[in-house]
Amino acid sequence: MMKKYVSIALFAFFAIVVAILLGGLFLTKQNLGNSIVSTSTPASSKPVSSPATTPIEVSPGAKTISLALVAKHNTASDCWQAISGNVYDFTPFLNQHPAGAETMIPYCGQDATTAYDTKGGRGDSHSGQAERMLPDYFVGRLSQ
Repeated sequence: MMKKYVSIALFAFFAIVVAILLGGLFLTKQNLGNSIVSTSTPASSKPVSSPATTPIEVSPGAKTISLALVAKHNTASDCWQAISGNVYDFTPFLNQHPAGAETMIPYCGQDATTAYDTKGGRGDSHSGQAERMLPDYFVGRLSQ
């Protein structure tokens, strides 16, 4: 009779543990998604369009950055990328990337427009959420 109670208690314990873990994962994904998407736009900015990406808001005094300067930021601990004429610092985002940091690191310090537009050559375009996140990592405009 004692074995029956122990079995029931262990089953209940593991069911609760699994429920807590699954609930925590759900909440973490939900909170992560809400915290990295920014919907605000600066009042004193104008849209800058590019053929491959959604226009982002760029203030009139945005910095102009050379590709040579972008090239100096070419590691996982300091990762800038140029995409469609804009420069982004993706360092804080690398470990949050859904496909993993290793998909972005090879493009640190480079013009990554083609990689971004094709998801690294797979031919797929990035999601609307990815497009909305770009302004959060904006550093400046790429000089011509």
